Formats: sequence, structure tokens, C-alpha cells
Amino acid sequence: VCDGVSTVPVPYLNLNVSGAGGDITDANGDWSVTGGGATATVTADLYGPYIYIDNFNGDDAAFSGEATADVPFTLEWNDGNSRQDERDTFDAINQVHDFFEQFDAGFAYSNVRMYGIVNRDDGYCPGNAWWDGNINFCAAGGQYNNTGELQQVVHHEFGHGVQAHIIGYQGDQGLGEGNSDILGNLITQDSVIGRGFYVNNCDSGIRNSDNTLSYPGDVLGQGIHYAGQVIAGFNWDSMQALQALYGGGASWDSPGTILSAERWHFGRILMLPTTQPDQVFATF
Repeated sequence: VCDGVSTVPVPYLNLNVSGAGGDITDANGDWSVTGGGATATVTADLYGPYIYIDNFNGDDAAFSGEATADVPFTLEWNDGNSRQDERDTFDAINQVHDFFEQFDAGFAYSNVRMYGIVNRDDGYCPGNAWWDGNINFCAAGGQYNNTGELQQVVHHEFGHGVQAHIIGYQGDQGLGEGNSDILGNLITQDSVIGRGFYVNNCDSGIRNSDNTLSYPGDVLGQGIHYAGQVIAGFNWDSMQALQALYGGGASWDSPGTILSAERWHFGRILMLPTTQPDQVFATF
């Protein structure tokens, strides 16, 4: 919502070529199919090895075009064949996959297909997004923007699945919310969670991991979203310290960022922390 429109390659997309079979685009968005006739129909929806997008309230994204043998052909997603929230959510989950591959290649949870449901207008909507084994995003409404167009929110919801995969549930003291915020912070390098969540507001979001909240006062007895800001704040500060020592700050693949991600991720795997003090200890 707040970053404008960018044209980027589409990695990890399943496509089919009539009479010749299918392919999956590589990390650069490139693909090729051998065989078939002089011309063929290329079809795809927003489906890949890591994410399958479903439009809750309308037709799903669908591409169809005619390709000629030995002539480069671009499969392009635009407003004529897809929605912005479909494209943004597909892209964001592929980002999550690529991020984990930098420090835990083959990590099970980021290497299976997630089901992403966008444009919801039921239940908790508008102004919400949630993980229930799938990831769900609300259409815009009232004072809220479409949460499927907030890629950091997409990262956050996927983070709930990672938390459950590692420790079996979301943990206590707001750990599920805090760790999901941390994933969004690491990928975007933005401490503000959900920037653009509110219509006409790209300055503030839902929460901020760059804060002075502390344990136990801002954790014990507090709501999970508020309490989670403490562990997220700890991780934000420790990440910045590692970036200052080893380099980075502007991108997710800087040495300091990866060192921070490793300690956050493998600390949880090693010790399965269910409270905030336990996770701080596990990080160290």
C-alpha cells in the first residue's frame, strides 16, 4: 500500500504449455518447456510450490496467452488477470521462503505449500488477518486497507505457522505475536508492523518493535499483541547491534541480519522457549 507499484520477476510459479507439459519458474522468474508445436497456449494461476492463492470473494487470478516456439514469451500478471492482493500475497510468501533459505536451507515449514486466502469480507473482517493453518486477509473496508496488500502483515501471519511448527503452539506471554512481528521486521527491515494498515496513514502501523517496553511490566497481565512487542523489541535491538558490528541494516541478506535471524531461529529450535525470558536466553 505504501510502497507504490513495482514490476518484479515471478519466481516459483507453476505454468502449463498446451501439448508440451509444464514448468515451474526459477528464482529469477525464468522458465522453458521443450517440445510441442509451433504455437501453444500458456496458462497459469497463482499457484506454486510454496503458496496457492484463493480469492475468497470472486474469480481467482488466471493467465492465458499464446506463445510461439523459440520466441521469448513473458507471462505477465496485471490488473486484467489478477488482483493486487493476490499478487502481493503470492510474492510475500515467496520472500519468506527465500529468506529462510539463507540460514536454514530446506527448513520444512517454508518448503511446503501454504494456502493463502485474500479478499475476505466475513468473520473478523475488515481490518484483520489471521493464521489458522492457512493465511487469511481481509478486503479493504472503513478505515482499513486491504491486509493482503500489506506484505509485512503477510510475513507476520506466516510467522504464526512457523511458531506452531517449532514449539507446537503459539507459546505464552505474547510470543506468537512477537515472533511473527520479528519475521516481518527481519525481512522488511522496518520496525513498524503493518505500515499502511489504516487508510491514508503510511507513518504508523499497528505496532512498533523499536520501543522501550520491558519485561515484566509490559508483558505479564497484558494482551498478547501488546506483550509481544517486548520480545520483538529485544530482537530489533539485538539485530541492530549485530548489524553495527558485522554490517547491514538496509536489506535482509546483510551479515548482521543473517546472524540475528540465525540466533532467533535456531535458539527456538534448540530450546523450544514458551516464555519471553526463556527465548532471550535461547537467543544468547
